[in-house]
Amino acid sequence: MLQPGVGAIADWTNRQSLSIVPFTIGLSARRVLPANPMRCYLLIQNKSAGVIFVNFGQNPTEFASIEIAAGGNYIMEGGAPAGAF
Repeated sequence: MLQPGVGAIADWTNRQSLSIVPFTIGLSARRVLPANPMRCYLLIQNKSAGVIFVNFGQNPTEFASIEIAAGGNYIMEGGAPAGAF
């Protein structure tokens, strides 16, 4: 049986955090999140009635982007120690 405070790791810090970043879609491209080398999980949800196009490092286009259908989502998970994207 575990006892509170017994065998606890005193110098451990949880560096993970949750940030919810809502944004309004439009006809022009815009940066929503800054680059973060420690990011290890990203979930993009499309709660709109139309398709959205997502790209990393350049403006999204209809032909060179990740397409997320209405009601869909896109998930990126990283396993590298410093994040994967």
